[in-house]
Formats: sequence, C-alpha cells, structure tokens
Amino acid sequence: MEIYQKILLEETLPNAHNAAIVQLKLLGLVVNRNHRLQVYNPIYQAVFDRDWIARQLSAIRPYAATRAIIEAARQASKPTRNNLQQALSQEDFSFDGATGKVAFKYGERVSQQVFLVKILPSNSMSDNLDFVFLP
Repeated sequence: MEIYQKILLEETLPNAHNAAIVQLKLLGLVVNRNHRLQVYNPIYQAVFDRDWIARQLSAIRPYAATRAIIEAARQASKPTRNNLQQALSQEDFSFDGATGKVAFKYGERVSQQVFLVKILPSNSMSDNLDFVFLP
C-alpha cells in the first residue's frame, strides 16, 4: 500500500524487485516504463486515489500497532508493561506487518513518560481515528 502511495504521489518511482512491487504489477495497477514504476491506467489512478489510500492505511495502522505489541510480548522475557516498553524501544525492533516489514526509524522513539491512548472514531473528515491520551 505504501509503495503504491509513493508511486501515485510521485507519479513515478524507480523500478526495484521486491514482493510488493511484483504484486502491484501482477494486479495490473502499476507498470514499468523506462525503468520507472507508474500507475498503469488513468482510471485506476482515479479510483485508487489519495483518499482510497488514506482509508486503506487507516484500517491497517491499528492492526500494525497490535502486531507490534504482540511481537514485543514474544521478544520480552515476561510480557509486563516495562518489558514490552523495553522490547519496543530496541533500535533493531521490527516485525512483519500487513504491508511488509515494519521498523521504526532511528530517532522516532521517545524515551519520555508513557501514556495510555484510547482510539476512537473521528468526527473529522480528514482522519478516521482520534487518539485520546488517558491519565
């Protein structure tokens, strides 16, 4: 999904060989033109547009957060809150998500106070979810 988003937003992307790109080509969504990936058909580009991608990614992201916690629990000696936090804060922490391997970029981890967050449906048109910090 994120690769298709890059192709759509940048209009072309250098051709590379990975499973996600092969899948997009087999589905007929993208094509290799002059060693660059492009959306194959203007109709596809109109149907599978930015709004469609945003809806799909908003459905996947809560799943990725759940998968991160599950994988951290697997890596922790005991699945306590502190052990989960330590596993998630490891620089090499990664897991297989719905759109491929998920890893945090260095510097995106913050070692500040930990908050619980409640995820609610959004009233806003731009987002599908609201995040409420709990005391």
